Amino acid sequence: YDVFVPYLTRRQANAEFALRRRILVAQNITLYPDRFAVNTDRYTATVPYELLYQCVEDSTMFLFYTGMDEVRFLPKRVLGEGEAEQVSRVLKAALKDRYRG
Repeated sequence: YDVFVPYLTRRQANAEFALRRRILVAQNITLYPDRFAVNTDRYTATVPYELLYQCVEDSTMFLFYTGMDEVRFLPKRVLGEGEAEQVSRVLKAALKDRYRG
């Protein structure tokens, strides 16, 4: 038992790490008045705000749901002073009831 449990724990942790590594890729998000652009090592996309499934804002980040199971996130700490409020206003106007903040 003492040998078997640490082995299973390590194996599960390695599997989880490999899965998360595939899911969470480095990304750049550029915001525009009417759309946002996502650049990763896998693809580049430009999405008008009207086509977003939903956008959620909390105290630390914006979550851009491009579909039911796909989300892009923008930490507020990367924004300058006052920019988070400006982004919030633009998203509220564009998404209306699909914006939660």
